[in-house]
Amino acid sequence: MSTHECRGCNARYDAVSWRSLPFVEALGPDESRDVFTEWPWSRDSTLELRRCACGQTVASLESRRASHAA
Repeated sequence: MSTHECRGCNARYDAVSWRSLPFVEALGPDESRDVFTEWPWSRDSTLELRRCACGQTVASLESRRASHAA
């Protein structure tokens, strides 16, 4: 099972609790030019950002088909 960990408070989220966190944004190859000069992952992937309970942003690499699901 995949877990996501917040670097701010060390909270861990399983897949279900990850989806319950507030969605911030999803960055794909075209939306991330300010962050990456070259997209390091598959073009079918997005870097999904969600808000941890402590207020920090937590990122997860997701399939484009699965991103934006709340």
